[in-house]
Amino acid sequence: MTIQTLRPLSPTALVRATAPRLDAMVEHAELVFASSLNTYAPALVAGDAKTLVRMVLDTLLAAAPAAGRPDLTREVLVGLALHLRGVGMAPRGYIAIHAAFLDMVADRLGSDAALIKAWEQAVGTMLATMMAAAHGPRSHTMPLAA
Repeated sequence: MTIQTLRPLSPTALVRATAPRLDAMVEHAELVFASSLNTYAPALVAGDAKTLVRMVLDTLLAAAPAAGRPDLTREVLVGLALHLRGVGMAPRGYIAIHAAFLDMVADRLGSDAALIKAWEQAVGTMLATMMAAAHGPRSHTMPLAA
């Protein structure tokens, strides 16, 4: 009998494996996401933004497992991006969403470097798609690191 070494999961596999855990605790995730978003971009969560915060969180969580297949998520992401643009979100708002989402992932799933990097790539790709759809193809060249 031989012992095989386990290969680490790919970033896409890590996101797919952990997305259901975030979805199962979405109320707690929403609180952490909204709190972080309030720190990074208070204007995004000013007033009655609870619905907007939940819409962003729900869309990203639903699209994350398919992040390796942008064709599957593009329509949903573009719809959200156009909605966000319609309520006045500028391209810089995506940086705040990215940072707040990663804070939420670390808070809810732990701070394992591979896990955070996997989510950083998945969410960065989704937000770049959204930014390009809402603000033009050159807007996605802005780095999505806070």
